Amino acid sequence: MYRFFLVWCLVFLSTSPILLLLFQQRVAYQRRLLRSHYPESDTHDSDTCDVDATLESFRQFYLRPLVSLDPDDPQTYHCVADTEGDDSLPPAEQFALDSCGGCDRQPSLALMFLTREGLEELEPLWLEWLSMTSCPQCFRGYIHRSWSDVQTSRPSHPFFEEVPRIRGIRRGRLLPAENALVKAALRQPCNQMMIFLSPSHIPLTHPDVVYDILFDDALEEDGTLPSSRFCYAGKGEEREDDRIESRDYEGADNSTLSCGQEDDNTIGHDVKHHQWRAYNRYHAMIVAAQGLVYPYARNLSIYHYLPEKAASDEWYPHHVLRRALGNEAIWEQVNGGLTDWTGQTDPHLKAMYCDTLTCWNQTDGCGLGEGGKCSRTGPVCFDTLNHTRLAELIAAPPPLFLRKVTANTGVVDDKTGHLMGRVADMVVDMIRSQHDKAVGLESREQMEGGAPVEE
Repeated sequence: MYRFFLVWCLVFLSTSPILLLLFQQRVAYQRRLLRSHYPESDTHDSDTCDVDATLESFRQFYLRPLVSLDPDDPQTYHCVADTEGDDSLPPAEQFALDSCGGCDRQPSLALMFLTREGLEELEPLWLEWLSMTSCPQCFRGYIHRSWSDVQTSRPSHPFFEEVPRIRGIRRGRLLPAENALVKAALRQPCNQMMIFLSPSHIPLTHPDVVYDILFDDALEEDGTLPSSRFCYAGKGEEREDDRIESRDYEGADNSTLSCGQEDDNTIGHDVKHHQWRAYNRYHAMIVAAQGLVYPYARNLSIYHYLPEKAASDEWYPHHVLRRALGNEAIWEQVNGGLTDWTGQTDPHLKAMYCDTLTCWNQTDGCGLGEGGKCSRTGPVCFDTLNHTRLAELIAAPPPLFLRKVTANTGVVDDKTGHLMGRVADMVVDMIRSQHDKAVGLESREQMEGGAPVEE
């Protein structure tokens, strides 16, 4: 037994440099592949703007101080002013779209990653996935690292812009890092949709399909403004936040500062939602211009005064937009336009707007695979995924992404139970194959006059 163990150790030590070299060569290949698809000069455009000046102009023209968060906290809620009838100003939505010089080409989607150490071993997967797009300029990548020293960590591919690190970021307290990512994305005028992702996300569909789904759902009042997307999980509890106090806008005629909302917007439906949401550029500008974070300095428990025991980043982003837009407009401007708060958890709407799939059922892994709890209260971290179920998800988006997957998560043949390989090595080929099949089927239908083609 001892001799066998000694031989095994010698074999492992002799082959580990080879395995490391193979991994490094694969990463280098994926980087060369994306670099050839994304010219270096186009990775981060040179026409980025002074976002601080832009946000200051937006605050000056369109936002009005509404209420103070706390006498001991300098943060202040703002509402969006009612500028209808003011010919000197474009609508706030149009200002956001035209900011930083406006976009003179097809809009882009900002992929904003909240990470500890960067994308690490899943970076090659994302690079290969991005290389499939027919519109290289339609995607931009941003990374925030919370636990690592950016100077000593392995740098990301040039496609991913490193956002300056915000210290003190941890579970449930991601809002400062989220604001930093949004602000960085706003510097690029063509970033008109922005979606939050994590280093445990993997894509489930072709990048062009992701783009079409996020951009095709435009709001009725402005066909150029896509709808922000929230995966609501709560019931919409109506509550009054009695910790805040009204504050007048000093030195101005209050009659000219109406925000077009109901008189008392301290009461409304604050709803639990997933962190992995998507903002359109207008909503992103409202958020970044205020830069609000939950007032942690109050020494309150993270679950104190929050709906349904949600962490602050699972309800406060909705709350900030609700205070800015009003209790009616918030629902009209998210998820394709809702009538009111009562329909935001309808099953068909959740299926359409919950872009990230996360499993909380450890017993059966939601039928997706096997794994254990990431933490005492966390979701399932997958050790293996069922090949058939993974193929079904890829064939019928949304969801667009699956979360809590690592580079070493395996894919198992559900009939034999045999390990087929790593998801990091297989999922992009599965997506490509499904996309080619769908495009081929569509072409055949068009050639046959739109008649359905039987498989």
